[in-house]
Amino acid sequence: MPGDAKVVARAREVQLLQIAGLSRGMEKAMELIAYYARAEHTYTRRTGLTEQTTEGGLYEATAAKIVGVVSASMSYDAFLEAAREGRWAFLWPALLAHQEEVLALLAEGGSLGRMRK
Repeated sequence: MPGDAKVVARAREVQLLQIAGLSRGMEKAMELIAYYARAEHTYTRRTGLTEQTTEGGLYEATAAKIVGVVSASMSYDAFLEAAREGRWAFLWPALLAHQEEVLALLAEGGSLGRMRK
């Protein structure tokens, strides 16, 4: 059974490498969305709080799921996204406008090609 243990150990190693890669990809993707959200919103700046507090990053990474988050870190960021049919939304539109770039970062992070010998 020593061969079985090697297979299981290698599978676990590959899983951990993939989780790490996907985590890095998710973190980069969320940071990128936050950058675009700050740079590309179309509403009139009044307080500057949106630009100062918008950030993205990794929230959770397990074998079951990788979760990223982008937030304006304000009590009213959800209001901006949802109020008046999304009139002041800036997080979701940033994701939609750059979804191909975001998906490429995630795919690159999860690629097993770089691990093959």
